[in-house]
Amino acid sequence: METTAGRSAAEHRAQLAANTAGLEASWARATDVDWSRPVTFRNANLAATVFARWREAWIHMVDLELGVRPDDWPEDLAAHTIDFLLGRLPAGARLRAEDVGRQWSVGDGPPGTVVTGGLRDLAAWLAGRTPVVSPAAADELPDLGPWPPHPPAP
Repeated sequence: METTAGRSAAEHRAQLAANTAGLEASWARATDVDWSRPVTFRNANLAATVFARWREAWIHMVDLELGVRPDDWPEDLAAHTIDFLLGRLPAGARLRAEDVGRQWSVGDGPPGTVVTGGLRDLAAWLAGRTPVVSPAAADELPDLGPWPPHPPAP
């Protein structure tokens, strides 16, 4: 990373555009069989790279203050982000997205803290971003654990 630290914003944008074009060209050539092929990113398959890019692009658009807020996130993206980041909550915790009538729970343990809020606000909170309206819990919001680690290689 230090080798690119001195680049200008324009150089970073140009490299991002080149990398994006290469990635999209690879995806465009993928066959049905290719989507299940393993990749080193998160020890997953090629299909997982599409979801990772989708998730990361929207989350970091908020960080870069590009005029995108969590309430701009597509509903499917917010639900995917919650699915991906649910492991940041302690066992037994539950999430309830009141605006879409969806619920998630962590593990099979006894019920723990119930966190309620809008779907996009819950996703932003789990992603460590500032939600438009903070989720709520009966007591206090649970501490979030680390970002999900890369799964071990098969």
